[in-house]
Amino acid sequence: MAAEESDTEGVAILREGFLESKKTKKRYYILTEGTLFSYKGQMDKEPCETIQLKDASIKEQDASSKMLVFTADGVEYALKCKDADRREMWQLLLEACIGKDPSSAPERDLRKKKSGSLSRVMQQKAASSAAGKKVLRGIAPDAVWELLDMLKKFVTSVSGSKRAKELEKDILAVAIKGALLFRAKKLEADMPDLREAYVSLLFLWSCFVDQVDMEFARDADTLIMFATAFKTKLRAVFVKHLTPKTLCRLDETFVYCTKKEIIAALFDDDPEHTKFREAGAEKLRALWKTQVS
Repeated sequence: MAAEESDTEGVAILREGFLESKKTKKRYYILTEGTLFSYKGQMDKEPCETIQLKDASIKEQDASSKMLVFTADGVEYALKCKDADRREMWQLLLEACIGKDPSSAPERDLRKKKSGSLSRVMQQKAASSAAGKKVLRGIAPDAVWELLDMLKKFVTSVSGSKRAKELEKDILAVAIKGALLFRAKKLEADMPDLREAYVSLLFLWSCFVDQVDMEFARDADTLIMFATAFKTKLRAVFVKHLTPKTLCRLDETFVYCTKKEIIAALFDDDPEHTKFREAGAEKLRALWKTQVS
């Protein structure tokens, strides 16, 4: 199995893992675009049940719930996940499959993996991440990914590569789940709050660009104020849809980015930091022209 989306014959595995139900107890499930396959055992080659998701509907759950509940072909399924965070990811990916044509079962390579290969858990995480990134790339322009890469390099220079990877992981976790919510049209009722978050983002955006361009205008407290306002508005939207673990990732991202020592480094005389802020401001100006104005 590949490290990201798999499998052979062009069938992409979006997520796989054990789920439980009162009727069938524990089974191994594989989600592909448009279809959920159930296997009696993890090493079974053929599925014992095929669930087509084209006309499925999802039953909303509390953020702390472990239960994935949906109806497909007139049958209600209630599947228990290991924790709420896993249920959230299963649900978001399942919602992204609604309306998709059914796919055939993937051909599974059940041979023992060589030492050093990815574990099944890691493969599952990589597949889910790849599926989410695919949705996110369909929404976010290339410049956003370039900015993320630039941010990672800046954080590496200030706080080390480990912290940079953690920050990137947190940002992508929140962004991917936000993109899946958007694709599933789960945020339509939140449009007024989203508009307020968008306005806060524009203030933050403009403030950063102005402070890059005009040294006399630099004020860390003002930048922190706009960043905090944006996070508060964004969190007010996501708190209705995401688990506490994902919300914690959002909080930790903003806590790090609004530290005064990080902002001080952003505007210091280090050549690499100067390059980052000037190139970042240029990217944001270009995005403003193409995405905002």
